[in-house]
Amino acid sequence: MTTKGEALISGLDQIREGLDMIAKLGDGNDLVKNMIGSQAGAQRLRNVMQEKTLVFNLVLSMAAARNSRLTEETVRRVVTDFLDVLFDLSKPYREETEDGGNSNGD
Repeated sequence: MTTKGEALISGLDQIREGLDMIAKLGDGNDLVKNMIGSQAGAQRLRNVMQEKTLVFNLVLSMAAARNSRLTEETVRRVVTDFLDVLFDLSKPYREETEDGGNSNGD
């Protein structure tokens, strides 16, 4: 069983790792390229945001501080949709089928 303190430390470690990754990238475009260029990266971000309430609540709080007119549900929906888009964009462009063709019917 995980204690609240251990969960907090784990969440802070994940935030630190994310900030370190962002610091290594040149600009915001590089971050997006990294997220959509790797399905594992996109899935990891999605999982962290969904499973770690500390990280998700931090994002909600930051958005609320920026624009207090947004409801928590609106911010939650936007963040979830954004993560879904990153995950979808990280999927292979054309998926091969067993018969050697692609799934797009080409």
